Amino acid sequence: MDIGIARSLLLFFVVPFFLLLAVIGFIRARKEKEKKTDYLMAAVCVALDLTFVCMALNQFLPFLLFYSLTVLLFLIAGPSTVMKIYYERTFVKPLEVIDFSAPLRVRDLFTTKGWLMIVSRWGVWKASLLRCLLTGTIIGGAFSILGLLGAMSMAEVMTDTIIAIIASAVYHYWLFNKLF
Repeated sequence: MDIGIARSLLLFFVVPFFLLLAVIGFIRARKEKEKKTDYLMAAVCVALDLTFVCMALNQFLPFLLFYSLTVLLFLIAGPSTVMKIYYERTFVKPLEVIDFSAPLRVRDLFTTKGWLMIVSRWGVWKASLLRCLLTGTIIGGAFSILGLLGAMSMAEVMTDTIIAIIASAVYHYWLFNKLF
């Protein structure tokens, strides 16, 4: 069975990623207060995973069913409630326990606490620019690999990377400005 490179990447990287997110969601749901929302979001990950499998295997009707189920579960969970819980868990709670006088390390570039420390030291504008450059490098590298494998043309690689960098810059500036 010949499934293209994009389908192979979908089946071997995206599907396991969403399965991992589902497992983490179910584990978190057992520990946290917002059990209903956590269980629903874990179910969204499972339904989205099944949607990707059906899409990769060209199964239109099951794809349509699982896609509809994904949207329905997400709407039941309530997008604003989900975003509020995510924002509080990811950014507000760490702000309360961060030691801003601790030295910065390279691994802090990959943690939320580290980025909050960077914003507090360098300011919103410089931290947003640094985060944008880091995100652009990672996403540009991933798209370049897809381009070398033939899954994307080089024009698509460039335009998608530029769009991702601009979106990252706007999002992180807005987020850091909101927090500080």
